[in-house]
Amino acid sequence: MAAQRVHELMTTDVVVLSEDAKLVEAIKKLSDNNISSIVIVDRHIPLGIITERDIARIAATSNPAEINSLPVSNLMSRNPVTVYKNADIVTALEIMERNRIRRLIVTDRIGKLKGIITYSDILKKLQEEFFKVHTTINTVTTQGILKVSSDTQLKVAIQRMSEERKSCILVTSVDGAGEDAITGILTERDIVKLFLKKIPMDTPVKDVCTKNIVYASHDTLLYDAVKIMHERRIRHLIVVDDRMQLKGIVTQTDIIELLHENITKGIKDQLQRFKESLDILQTGFIEFELNNEGTILYVNKHGAKALGFDNVDAAIGSSFVRLLKDVKQWSDFVSMINGKLTAAQFVFHINALNGKVIDGSFRISRFTASGIFKDITERFNESECIKNERNRFENILKAMSEGLIIYDNKGIIKDINDAALLILGHPRDEVIGQPYYSHKFAVIDKEGNLLNRDEMIISKVLQTGLPVRNMIRGLRRVNGSIVWFTASVTPILGNDNTVEEIIHVLTDITELYNLEKRNQKILETAKEGYWEVSLDGKILKINKSLSKLLGYSEDELIGKSIYDLVDEDNKKVFKQALERRKEGVSESYEIMLRHRNGSNIYAIVSASPLMDSSDRTCGAFAFITDVTDLRSTHNMLHTIALFYRDLSSVLTESEVYVVLKHYLLSLIKGDAKINVIYFMNIDPSKHYAEEVIRHNDLGSQEINKFPGLDKCKAYIYAATFVVNDLSKEYACPFQRFGAVSGSYCCTAINIGGSTAGILHLYSRHSNFFTDDIKETIDSFIALFAPVVNNMRLLELNKKLALIDPLTGLYNRRYLEAFMGKQVAIADRNNQPLSMIMLDIDNFKYFNDTNGHEAGDMALRSVAHAIGKNIRVSDIGVRYGGEEFIIVLPNTDKITALEVAERIRITVESTPITIGREKRMFVTASLGIAAYSIDANSFDALLTKADNALYEAKKTGKNRICMA
Repeated sequence: MAAQRVHELMTTDVVVLSEDAKLVEAIKKLSDNNISSIVIVDRHIPLGIITERDIARIAATSNPAEINSLPVSNLMSRNPVTVYKNADIVTALEIMERNRIRRLIVTDRIGKLKGIITYSDILKKLQEEFFKVHTTINTVTTQGILKVSSDTQLKVAIQRMSEERKSCILVTSVDGAGEDAITGILTERDIVKLFLKKIPMDTPVKDVCTKNIVYASHDTLLYDAVKIMHERRIRHLIVVDDRMQLKGIVTQTDIIELLHENITKGIKDQLQRFKESLDILQTGFIEFELNNEGTILYVNKHGAKALGFDNVDAAIGSSFVRLLKDVKQWSDFVSMINGKLTAAQFVFHINALNGKVIDGSFRISRFTASGIFKDITERFNESECIKNERNRFENILKAMSEGLIIYDNKGIIKDINDAALLILGHPRDEVIGQPYYSHKFAVIDKEGNLLNRDEMIISKVLQTGLPVRNMIRGLRRVNGSIVWFTASVTPILGNDNTVEEIIHVLTDITELYNLEKRNQKILETAKEGYWEVSLDGKILKINKSLSKLLGYSEDELIGKSIYDLVDEDNKKVFKQALERRKEGVSESYEIMLRHRNGSNIYAIVSASPLMDSSDRTCGAFAFITDVTDLRSTHNMLHTIALFYRDLSSVLTESEVYVVLKHYLLSLIKGDAKINVIYFMNIDPSKHYAEEVIRHNDLGSQEINKFPGLDKCKAYIYAATFVVNDLSKEYACPFQRFGAVSGSYCCTAINIGGSTAGILHLYSRHSNFFTDDIKETIDSFIALFAPVVNNMRLLELNKKLALIDPLTGLYNRRYLEAFMGKQVAIADRNNQPLSMIMLDIDNFKYFNDTNGHEAGDMALRSVAHAIGKNIRVSDIGVRYGGEEFIIVLPNTDKITALEVAERIRITVESTPITIGREKRMFVTASLGIAAYSIDANSFDALLTKADNALYEAKKTGKNRICMA
């Protein structure tokens, strides 16, 4: 601003004393520093002031010897007049004039001492144009001069100065012509020095006064008079006329009083002109203090409006800091300019006016900053939008549980997330910049064949520009381990339909894939026959054991109807069994199959429903156990039949063990029976054994611990060991029951082609395990094993399916696993998560009218519309029948609505070609729900989306509703 501030003119080198300091110390400091005042402080807070005039007053009324030892607090002027450091000079002058004083103590906002300003400071530092007035000192010369004769005692002279409140007195003597001649001058500063030297008060003033007197002509300009005072370091001039006759005396105070009006008017005029020029600007101008509040000292009209104030007066004195969206911005600004900057540029975010952003260029002084600012909100928001979108994209990469790799148009890796690095098994710096065909990555197909560059998915996408979905691939690591994953590759095309970037999504399916391979191995090595059939009885899949059992080759059985393998009576058994599979029932039943050579095979079929990716029954899978030989013994068959009956009704694997234990204990020969039963479940992949049956009716006799798989003969040789007389025959040293007599049987249980259990039986009677007992036990095991295997395979099959084969979208089971991860991510990172549920309108009518093949085409068309309109981080799921679900991680409800609308439009505008010429269209209704806003769990979110879908159906279909 044009008006100078007090802090720009004040003297910061202030001499201070505490209130308990002695007066003599104050006098000494006044004299040594040649200053007119000392400030008395307590922890930087001004309490009072001691001036030269105070010393002169004391000297006129007291004995120096008596008062030198007094503290300054007894004599100082209390409650000194202060001025705020950022006040303008006009205000300081008015305070001085109002209080009739020559100096002001300068403080900060909390009252701490910052400096002192005197008339001398103002006269020395104010701009020259305020003093270059054509006025002489004759205008302000004091005619009534205070004088004493040269023989007057010092004490009398001081008393007269004190009484008249004058800062000086002339010392005169009579010359030869009888006229008064000036001998010297005595000032308040002289009195301080004399007081310090302890000059006796009766000393004549002619001996102690200042002889070096400065004269000025009565027509000297005020500006020149001020300059003389400054150069001579004095506050008085003796005024004479052209004949060197005494006219009077002029002081700094006299000049200030005369010029006060001119100075004030000049400053105010300059201020007004400056403000008017600022108001013309079509940009904001502001000046604020560099204090904690950023107090606004001035703002022009445009700036006040831009900051949300009604007018300039409402803005001045307000806190700029309170306008900021983040108070830390102010401390950052102050810290920056404290680095001794004289100018700075800074962007402030204003809390009011819809988050306005201003960019200012500021001039920095010691305590204030001033400058112009402009509104850059629109430009800033555009920049922030780009920045936020980039951050959002990076957060998506980090949060994705799937791996994601981005390639350029030459197949060079540009970016990769942590999940993909984990799959590749390399650190980031070894991957970025590498081509997709790098020797670091050994990519194999499902058969384990190493793929060359041309066989890789990225090569095909670069050549064709077409996406590839859910391709299963493996990655062989340096240590020999293989990671299996599904790969979906989407090209990003430019305006000329050439590939600009490639998005590669990898989903780790190693565990599930290995389970599937293990399941396949179990089927191939199982002693029992295995088949999968459709609901109309067509054989879809078999194992080698079934081929061997029936005498047909695999090619002859695949596609053959199971009804062709039985007589008319048994066809009814098959038909009833398949009806129960449709109802979701698992069971075992007896059937008589016909061998290729015409012989009969008596078999136990342990069957369960076969489910598709939508959890609908699409057929049955079963293990077929040949029990032809068991029918030769009626009693044995009866017992086995009872065992089979009870076994066929069990619901869990643990219940199977209960039934087995019951029938083993039912085996009796006279008064002999089985007294001890132990059954160990074995997981060979983990080399782990778990006890699932433990029975001992012999009381306190000690039980040996299981020796471990590496010492168990039954496990190592996969065989049965029978000892009928422990007292005579050699027994296994690790036999579970440490007895010296009786008999035992220890046998390996083969389930699904591998040893999956050890059954240890003991009887206190010798020769219990005869051939017939052994055959019955073997029959139990033969029926027991496929039931257990069936239950285990059922659990495996539930984990295997990932992709719906009809639509190529994920299935319901994958949805549950995916949502478990996404809900955890949303909770941990406080991110949005949205779900869309879609249902094809009038699908049953469309299906019934146009046929199931047309219905399948409609389902694929909708799946294509979903895949086309979602990101790589989103997933589409066929939830069941004509229902689909779309999950949008890190997506709010409004954005989800936009995605849903794109899908709806794509569905209704995509034709479905039926036959050669017929083209049909379908529409879809959609419901949207958002996690944490509409629901706090996956199930609740699903219900909310379903309710919204129902509302869309209810209100007319082909529309979208939100929860």
